[in-house]
Amino acid sequence: AKAARAYTEGFDVPHERMEVIANTVDLRAFDPAKGPSREEARAALGFAPDEFAVVTLARLIPLKALPEAVKAVSIASKRHPVRMVIAGEGAERGNIQSQIDALGAPVSLVGRRDAVSVLKAADLFVLPSYMEGMPVSLIEAMAMGVPSLCSDIPENTETGGDAAVYSPVRDPERFAEAMISLIEDPARRCL
Repeated sequence: AKAARAYTEGFDVPHERMEVIANTVDLRAFDPAKGPSREEARAALGFAPDEFAVVTLARLIPLKALPEAVKAVSIASKRHPVRMVIAGEGAERGNIQSQIDALGAPVSLVGRRDAVSVLKAADLFVLPSYMEGMPVSLIEAMAMGVPSLCSDIPENTETGGDAAVYSPVRDPERFAEAMISLIEDPARRCL
């Protein structure tokens, strides 16, 4: 598996000491037909009807690269009515909020929220991480049928396969370009 090779090479862990255990999600819980309506979910998160709704579900830690996502949304918002909601908590909350404020980015930190409701509101799920174990939030987004834009790290590409769009890791400008492309071309969001 690509993820196991990345860990073997990146951390000098012998291959024979690696074991990949696939995570799953309960598809009965991540059923797009369940939970609030799309309109209710969007209203609960404060999305305007004309806004392109970008969401992520993540711990607020450095490895999740959320400052890159904030910058990308800030860039994309200069061309389209786009807003992002980050659902999660963590030690980087203050730093991320400071960046949101400094950029005037249309991004809201909403704390922990029900993943199904957040994903139901979404036009696009993003995961710009530097490193993942098994990106469960990407699996949840795919289970809900939400188009996904992720960093091109092995853990994401192996999990998302052809069902997601990828952009180079640690490059918010290219991430913004990919986001704008997905906003402008709805057919690309239906991989």
